[in-house]
Amino acid sequence: MRFMRHFILAGYAKQKVQAEEVYGWITNEKNTDRPNYWDDPVGFARELLSAAQAYKNFAAGKLESGVTCRHVRNIWHCAHAARQHQILLLAARGAPEDGVVRLAEEIEKLYFVFLITHQSPNKFETDFVAWASILRNITTTEGIEDFLEAHLMPRRHALAEAFDHAVRSLSEYNLPRYRLKYVLGRLAQHLNEIAYGDDSEDPLQPYVAARVEIEHILAVGASQQAEAEFGGEEEARVRRHRLANLTLLEKPLNIVASNKDFSDKVSEYAKSKFLLTSGMNAASRVGSDTSVNRALNWVSAYTDWTTADFNDRENCLVALSREVWGLPQAQTRDR
Repeated sequence: MRFMRHFILAGYAKQKVQAEEVYGWITNEKNTDRPNYWDDPVGFARELLSAAQAYKNFAAGKLESGVTCRHVRNIWHCAHAARQHQILLLAARGAPEDGVVRLAEEIEKLYFVFLITHQSPNKFETDFVAWASILRNITTTEGIEDFLEAHLMPRRHALAEAFDHAVRSLSEYNLPRYRLKYVLGRLAQHLNEIAYGDDSEDPLQPYVAARVEIEHILAVGASQQAEAEFGGEEEARVRRHRLANLTLLEKPLNIVASNKDFSDKVSEYAKSKFLLTSGMNAASRVGSDTSVNRALNWVSAYTDWTTADFNDRENCLVALSREVWGLPQAQTRDR
């Protein structure tokens, strides 16, 4: 029933149709928007089958052709139960595959911005239905680009201020663990791809795998001295579980780093393959104008871990998040 509803919204309806209305919507003779299945029922059945196969591929992180698409896969990493975006992907089936990839890239960005700024699911489904009525008539990559610039990008950019506030508020308390890993993974992935590139089918997987753990820079079991150096027990309580105090670390390194003070664990950070983490150690900088350093220009290295350092890293992560999820920078950064 969900597929049938999304099929209708993608290809025929001009406004939302609820699940319980689907059968009546299709069979209502006064409904001029419904598909003409009575003149060619076999053709309509073939259209349904083709759309259902595409829908199944989209749910598996693939394009209609069955080719893996990193952006469609990333939406699953971000929201395991997400299906609303498939309305747009179904609607764009008449466009070339490279255009659909661009659409998927922008959908991933918009979907995450919608989620963390707490946009109403009903509201953004209304947007998706309105956009689907445009997408279903687009048959060129250029048309997809024009559509993105006219609709998806401005909608996302309008949420830039709310996005900044949301990123600063992200913590282990308000995000499911898998989604928090998605956030840290996308940030880490972006830096590593600036430095090294990537050609894997599911490039986010190495960052969200079970062997990769969320590390607390100021440890949950930090010593009284470490908390005092950070700014005191209350500052530690307020900031310990927020995004800027978190990073990704391979499990063997995390076992060693554990509850050590920052000055002791930062040497373990330098061994990480994730520049988001190793970059906190100044020794990770290589040469003067290298791809690694261009990536590390987005983050800072630290010799201590204090409230001021936390605030600096938070500012870095907000700017990096704007870059990753496609929002204009609040100010020009040297990258």
